[in-house]
Amino acid sequence: MSIESGEAIVDPRGLPPLVTVPEAAPHLRESEWSIYTHIREGTFPLEVVRLGGRKIFVRRRDLLKLLGVEQVSASGDPQQ
Repeated sequence: MSIESGEAIVDPRGLPPLVTVPEAAPHLRESEWSIYTHIREGTFPLEVVRLGGRKIFVRRRDLLKLLGVEQVSASGDPQQ
């Protein structure tokens, strides 16, 4: 899944708790290929979660922190 020109990027606070590389790529302004390369080389700035051998995720909270975006609680209040 890649972002086509004109396609809107969703608010990262609405992403699931575990975010796939294709979901994270537009927010990081990196290609999926570039992110996978950084992960393989150990230079990706976020901790990755591997499930089922080949599935790679990053935690939404880590992505938001890297992006400088505050998390919002279910009540709508910013979280630390």
